[in-house]
Amino acid sequence: MSFDLQRTLERMAQAALKAAGKESGRATAAAREVLEDQRQALQAIALARLANTIDDDEMRRQLDDERLAFQAGLSMKKAIGKAAVQKAANAAFEALAKAIREAAGIV
Repeated sequence: MSFDLQRTLERMAQAALKAAGKESGRATAAAREVLEDQRQALQAIALARLANTIDDDEMRRQLDDERLAFQAGLSMKKAIGKAAVQKAANAAFEALAKAIREAAGIV
């Protein structure tokens, strides 16, 4: 299976919005903007994992760093509250990790 970054970013945004719950209306544009800002870094991590340049542990470490950047981006936009930011970030990055595992055939 191939890795489609655009589809994955959309899945990440949808997962974040679902996790944000009732605050998701204000977060829609903010989540998409922050993910777009992170596009190159997320793609580099995904491609490195798919090429076996990095292992699952290293991928997780790098995704944790990007998750923190995502949380900071949402917080700076003041789109949603702190608890919702954490839930949204966790859901979005779990969606990314799942997409990478599926593309790598590690399901």
